[in-house]
Amino acid sequence: MRQRNNESNQAYLRRFQENVATLELSKGKHVFYTKSDSGKDYETATDDERKSSREKYLAVLFIRRSCISRYGNRIEDYEERVAKGIDEYPVTLAGAFDVLTSWELIQFKRKSNRPNPYSKPRVSFLLTVEEDGETYVHGVNDHGHKLALKKNTTCHRCHKKGHYC
Repeated sequence: MRQRNNESNQAYLRRFQENVATLELSKGKHVFYTKSDSGKDYETATDDERKSSREKYLAVLFIRRSCISRYGNRIEDYEERVAKGIDEYPVTLAGAFDVLTSWELIQFKRKSNRPNPYSKPRVSFLLTVEEDGETYVHGVNDHGHKLALKKNTTCHRCHKKGHYC
């Protein structure tokens, strides 16, 4: 499973936890245990070691399966640091959720400080042009670029020919 592009972190966490519970019920509690954390097999590990290993595994999995379009660069940074021997992954699922939330807040702050280049431009003002006995309207968007005159297009907002908003 992976976080969907339009899925909130809360909804992703809920769905993630449901999938974890389903997998543990079908495959067993040992499915999220790794020997590398304690050096012991699942059967010989203590309850605390099992719980700690499970939490760490789920935290890493939660981050690694989060939305690539929103968090891909940050996930790559984490993986790069791990490859260098610097493990900064959170050790609990709650910690992983906090990391995603902080990444989202950072991204929101950056977006609010500068215009989104991928957003559709809005019409700032309209100009009336007369061609071939017809009156057309075209405009300049909020970035200062002239919108092309579209003779066969009728605006759904102002119902005039020559542009669309």
